[in-house]
Amino acid sequence: FLGYISTTLPITTARNMVLYHILSSHAFSVNLPLTTAQIQTSFGSSVLLTVDRGGASPRLLGAASGAGNFSNFTAVDRNGINGILHVIDRVLLPQ
Repeated sequence: FLGYISTTLPITTARNMVLYHILSSHAFSVNLPLTTAQIQTSFGSSVLLTVDRGGASPRLLGAASGAGNFSNFTAVDRNGINGILHVIDRVLLPQ
């Protein structure tokens, strides 16, 4: 996978995709807003993720996902050395 990314995508695009998947603070799933809200990622304040906890599990809508194309959480609250990992079922694109 890393070989594919390094030979297929420009380094700036790959870096931006990774930054877009990282929140700017630690957030367990219970700390996500209860209503639909926008949250900031490490990509910057100009491009936000929309989080929706209105259903059975949290889901995300990225800037390039398209209307109603939410990413579903498949695993939440996995502790890492320097943060909390949530697994989603699709790649989020910042633009």
